[in-house]
This record gives sequence, C-alpha cells and structure tokens, in this order.
Amino acid sequence: MIPNDGVEYLAEQIGVRADELSSNDFGGRTARRHCTEILQYLGFGRMTRQDREALSYWIIGELCPSGQSVSAMLEAVFLWCRDRNIYGPSAKELERLVRSQRQQYLDGWLHGIFAT
Repeated sequence: MIPNDGVEYLAEQIGVRADELSSNDFGGRTARRHCTEILQYLGFGRMTRQDREALSYWIIGELCPSGQSVSAMLEAVFLWCRDRNIYGPSAKELERLVRSQRQQYLDGWLHGIFAT
C-alpha cells in the first residue's frame, strides 16, 4: 500500500486526482513498462551476466561466512543491486540465487572439514 502523502504527491506531479490513481492496475504490462522506463531514466540497468557473477562471488565471499539468515542475505542482495544501479531479477529469482550460493558455500565448507 502506498502512503496517502505519496499518492497525493504523485497525482500532483502527473496532473490527476489522487483517487484516480487507486484505479490503476500497477501489476499490468503497461505499469511494468512504465516502471522500467522510470528506472532507466534514473540510471538503472538490467543485471548482466557479469553482474550476476560478481553478485554470486560476493554472496559466497561476504554473506555466507557471516551466517546470516536467507532473508537477511536477500535484503543485503537488494541493497547491493541498488547501490550498483541494477534492476532485473524478481525477488523469487534472487532468493533462488541466494539459496543456491548458500548451499554451494556450505557444501564447500563441509567438504573442507571432511578433507582434514
């Protein structure tokens, strides 16, 4: 839910009444396209293969050793992306990436213990 102050401000910026915004479908294709256009205007770009690789290394090297929960790691991943002006993968896709990297880290850690 969007706070009333935000709705009123947005309505003022685009020249409509605040109650007209509540009837908009913010989950439709047009809304997603508008969101993409806004993010691009703000300097955000889609996640590239190199970005995904860098994020994966960061998750394994920085987040996994700290023993954080998946939800805390996911929050850190969203901030990592925001700080680099990256948008793209859905929350579910990022969660799969976090869980995958966490499992990879744990497998390597356990293998290292077993090997000694």
